[in-house]
Amino acid sequence: MRRSAEDDRSGGPARRRVLVGQAARFMVATGLSATLSLGLPIVLHEFFRVPPQVAVAVAFVVAYLVNFLALRLVIFSSDRSVQRDFLNFGLSSLAFRGIEYVLFLALFQLLGLNYILALAAVLCASSIAKFFWYRSIMDGSGRGRAIV
Repeated sequence: MRRSAEDDRSGGPARRRVLVGQAARFMVATGLSATLSLGLPIVLHEFFRVPPQVAVAVAFVVAYLVNFLALRLVIFSSDRSVQRDFLNFGLSSLAFRGIEYVLFLALFQLLGLNYILALAAVLCASSIAKFFWYRSIMDGSGRGRAIV
């Protein structure tokens, strides 16, 4: 069966393959980010005697930059300006963190869910939402939208 430009526009097989590839790369990048966020502070503190407060801050900055670069260059191949994508990513990240915290509090305090389960549920749901949100603002197809 021959692929056509119509497949890409209509959500046909070619477009689904792109989506699956992007989702797979996003999952790998998410795993890398989690590993950096947890592992880098341990290495910095245990092997280089960096204070934990500094080690965690460094890890968060490194993970933030790795996430941005992965989204822009590897997962979605954005063709917009770096500055615009960075601003959109920064604002989106802040919004997501705020929403994640409110949802965590709702599950934990209002519904009485165990804090680990509440956190895991929020982070899983948020990861799915982030994939589709970042895809909408950074997808190199030109159909994405910027928030600024």
